[in-house]
Amino acid sequence: MQVAVPVLDLLGSKDGDALASQLLFGELVYVYETSGDICWVQNACDGYVGYVNSSGLNATSTTNKRVTSKFAHVYPQPSFKKMPTLILPYQSSVRALEESDDYLETPQGFINKRHVCGQTKDFVHEAARFLGTPYLWGGRSPFGVDCSGLVQLALMAVGRDCPRDSDMQMSELGRAVELDSPFDRGDLLFWKGHVGLVFDAHTLLHANAHHMATVLEPIDKAIRRIAETDGPVLAHKRL
Repeated sequence: MQVAVPVLDLLGSKDGDALASQLLFGELVYVYETSGDICWVQNACDGYVGYVNSSGLNATSTTNKRVTSKFAHVYPQPSFKKMPTLILPYQSSVRALEESDDYLETPQGFINKRHVCGQTKDFVHEAARFLGTPYLWGGRSPFGVDCSGLVQLALMAVGRDCPRDSDMQMSELGRAVELDSPFDRGDLLFWKGHVGLVFDAHTLLHANAHHMATVLEPIDKAIRRIAETDGPVLAHKRL
């Protein structure tokens, strides 16, 4: 099936209230079990499994565009002066039916073309779009994001597959370099349960619970601070 709401919470247990991850509008899921209004699903994008409310799913349809701005307003008519009927987050997938100079017509309504274009090949630039976004454990959207969700979304934006959790990212992404190697833009630093992106040789870009936001932080300061609670850097990976 297909996600039919802007952001669909993926829970770790059927009766739980702990957020495991989130699904974005237009993403495909495999539905393995349905009990009442709860479905056990697997995200076709990253293989993540969990429980969702069935009201957030619909029959599948093809998509051919992605939202590349932090949010895209969906209008009932091709005019920004109309009241939006829906707000779709970054990396939502939509199906363009018709295209004019300024708008795409989708089954949900009209989206300004500026909100579905303009992405770069620089995933660090894409991650920087989230600066100031609130930290949310399990979050995977501009409404709230966690450390590994930020890395995953940034890599998705430039067409690269990426697992969901930081331990899987540490195992599967890039090649390891020496821990004391100089930092290059786009390097990933991993701690126990945490990941950050190197913004430049002296600055880390990461979503973290210390600041409860996505921030830029001096790398040396971040390494010392995180070591006090979660230990030293475990891996330095280069993509």
